[in-house]
Amino acid sequence: MAGSHTAASSGDHTAATDGKHEKDQCDTERDDADKQTDAVSIMPLGIFGCASLVLVGYLFSHLREKSEGDVKVSTMLERCWDYMVEVATSMFPQEEGPLLPDVSQLNYPPNLPTLVVDLDKVVAKLEYNRRTGWQVKKRPYADRFFRELINYYEIVLWSDDAYPMATDVANRWGLPVVGCLHRDRCTKFQGSYIKDLSKLGRDLRRVVMLDHDRGACTLQEENAILVREFDGDENDRELLHLIGLLKTIAVNPQDVKAQLRQLGGGLDPDLGRRFAEKNQQDSERAKSRQSLSKLLGFKHY
Repeated sequence: MAGSHTAASSGDHTAATDGKHEKDQCDTERDDADKQTDAVSIMPLGIFGCASLVLVGYLFSHLREKSEGDVKVSTMLERCWDYMVEVATSMFPQEEGPLLPDVSQLNYPPNLPTLVVDLDKVVAKLEYNRRTGWQVKKRPYADRFFRELINYYEIVLWSDDAYPMATDVANRWGLPVVGCLHRDRCTKFQGSYIKDLSKLGRDLRRVVMLDHDRGACTLQEENAILVREFDGDENDRELLHLIGLLKTIAVNPQDVKAQLRQLGGGLDPDLGRRFAEKNQQDSERAKSRQSLSKLLGFKHY
């Protein structure tokens, strides 16, 4: 009887263990099924999101150059595109940190200022044609502008166009820039792509920004110099006028914001022209005084 009782107990224990094992196995299979269901439910959403981005991007690029009658459609698509980009950005946030390399890693002279230059309507005119694609027209004196100012500034090209427009133009023209930033590094607000200079990782007392859109300079207007938009005019001289002004700012160790205030503020698009004209007048007066001194017999050493 004792042996029978022991065998029965052993059988009951084995049956209980087997039952528990089967229950655990069922729970595991149910969890795996739930995970697969979650994956299946998430995957179509991801595919739909990517497909939506592609579709909206295609429609936007296809209709952006349509006639005046399609402006509302194009505007609607642009808003939709911006929304999808915001969604994508929230899903895949960009890494935090300065947008430019650490100054300590670069072989820069002390107190070298940074010049942030817009691309479209500042150093070039960008136009899109469905038949020929993007056309880029260089602004007069652009080559001289970069060639001379590279000796005075760390130059950054920051465009509100999508990647890789600025990078492609810089590579094609051989622009001496330390980096190219695009629309994804801007914040869109009320129709403007705002460029936050504080994200560069540079001392804002030594940063100058050239742009055609005042809205882009909203966060640091005191650092900005507005430039008249380039419309393709081959007689345009805006960049030529700015060279002397920017050189003067660079060699002065004073805060660039204070310098611009003393000059009347950079939000006046005529600042470069006025500065160039004043320099020309000062030079002519100096030459006149020198000529008069020679006539009077004074010697200059």
